[in-house]
Amino acid sequence: MVYVLIGVLAVRIALGSGGGTADRQGALAQVAAQPLGKTMLWALVVGFGCMALWRGSRAILARGPRRKAASRVLDGGRALFYAFVC
Repeated sequence: MVYVLIGVLAVRIALGSGGGTADRQGALAQVAAQPLGKTMLWALVVGFGCMALWRGSRAILARGPRRKAASRVLDGGRALFYAFVC
């Protein structure tokens, strides 16, 4: 979603109606400026936090013959990604 907003901002800047540079912070500022924008950003934070916790718990707790080490490492990497985005 953030990357779509960056793309929209880049098109607006290219057409002369944006007035600035397109980056993640600018996209987040645009979302926050909208009605209920801050609520939507907080919902994203909560969602990414939950995804990080879920993936982390799968990496640590999920065991069994069907759960290979590579799958657990992948879940751990995804948990770190979601925590970073959060």
